[in-house]
Amino acid sequence: MSSHRAGIRKRVRHLASATLLSAALIAVLVQHDTISERFSPRTSLLERIVTNGTLYAGTRLSPVSYLPDRDRFEGFEYELLRLFSDSLGVALELHVPDSPGTLIDDVADARLHLDAAGLTKTRDRARRVDFGPVYQSVTPRLVYRKPTPNPTSLSRIWPGELVVVAGSSHAERLRQLHHLVPQLSWEARHGVTELELIEAVQRGAVRYTIADSTTLSLLGNHYPDVQSAFDIGPPEPVAWALPKTRDKSLLTAVEVFFLRLRHSGELTALRQAHLAADPPIDYVDLHTFYSLLESRLPPLLQEFRAAGARFDIDWRLLAAMAYQESHWNPQAVSPTGVQGLMMLTRPTARDLDVNDRLDPWESLDGGARYLRRLSRRLPETIPESEQIWFALAAYNIGLGHLEDARVLTERLGGDPSQWDDVRKHLPLLRERLYHEQSRNGYARGDEAAQYVENIRSYYALLVDLSNSGFLRRLERAWAADEEPTA
Repeated sequence: MSSHRAGIRKRVRHLASATLLSAALIAVLVQHDTISERFSPRTSLLERIVTNGTLYAGTRLSPVSYLPDRDRFEGFEYELLRLFSDSLGVALELHVPDSPGTLIDDVADARLHLDAAGLTKTRDRARRVDFGPVYQSVTPRLVYRKPTPNPTSLSRIWPGELVVVAGSSHAERLRQLHHLVPQLSWEARHGVTELELIEAVQRGAVRYTIADSTTLSLLGNHYPDVQSAFDIGPPEPVAWALPKTRDKSLLTAVEVFFLRLRHSGELTALRQAHLAADPPIDYVDLHTFYSLLESRLPPLLQEFRAAGARFDIDWRLLAAMAYQESHWNPQAVSPTGVQGLMMLTRPTARDLDVNDRLDPWESLDGGARYLRRLSRRLPETIPESEQIWFALAAYNIGLGHLEDARVLTERLGGDPSQWDDVRKHLPLLRERLYHEQSRNGYARGDEAAQYVENIRSYYALLVDLSNSGFLRRLERAWAADEEPTA
């Protein structure tokens, strides 16, 4: 997660409170009912939700909607749902079906109060459910795997090549296009998600699928071979789905909620925090990353977890850092003499009591201890959420040069306690006009800035691979291969 995105999320959480709609709004929406009528046929859906104390909502596992991350949850739709349930003063209970195509059925049959899953507002769906306000749009795109030739039209897709999620808006769009392309055929597969089909295209198990533009943007670094061929339709509106009923009390509450988010600027902040793509990684480097992920990372996973627990640092960040330093090669040696998994210099290793820089555990333990030491020496004015990025920069360029960049940032009107501001000014330490006025002189600040950005990108990849269970499966497969055969 980038510091920019984390900072926005933090500000959004401070802006949002349980008073978004407040009891006063609820009273306005149900003012025609009295307390004695709460359980009568005239009781509104909204009042029943507030009385029962729980909002039952459907969503789906995806980088756009909802993803569990260690002991917390994140995702654009999840944050919206959390804010909305807080505004009503009720608990949020999520339903995540195995097949996202059933979400509309669950709302249409009133098994859920609403769906917040990045659902597009289509003609068929609008016949079955009510939709709240449109809050974004997505474009459906045909995707394929390089080096498969880029299909130039749907008419060039053969039977059995195209797979989409059953019950999805993509399946509906293909049905609408069928009269234009009579030879078009596809499989509407049950029990899979859009993300799983994209993964299948990356592996070569599926030749083509259709995915939303926002999802593809967020996953650009994760699936380097997956490419967009062409749009299969115009941008489609996205909105929450609610049961189609004469009782519009919940729908009205949703409309007021989004109206307030728009006017306050919180909706824009949430989009930037959750839907802005991570910095792109070079295509060739992505292939190297995934290749080494399978060959070098598994035997190091236990060491990364142990070091992370010992120094209270996310082990996935340490793994991202080690990839940037040595490509997970414990025997790495640079022309300048730095060595090992964390590429420690001889003086730094001596200071950290690291006797053998080529020993992976000693190098990792020393590197993690050094990173933690640097973070503790940072100025107290730097927010906790920003400290790790500053510490990483100091690991690369040194605390003295980092402080020069912070001073320069403030002098030029930036915030010296925000990484994104300091990152933009670090390259100026190469220019004589600025480094001659700096306490510690010339430094390759652009390299330090890129160093941190690379680690942030690798970290985002590892977090997603960890959350999906891929790293655990990779570790188990490696352990099975290492077991001696009888």
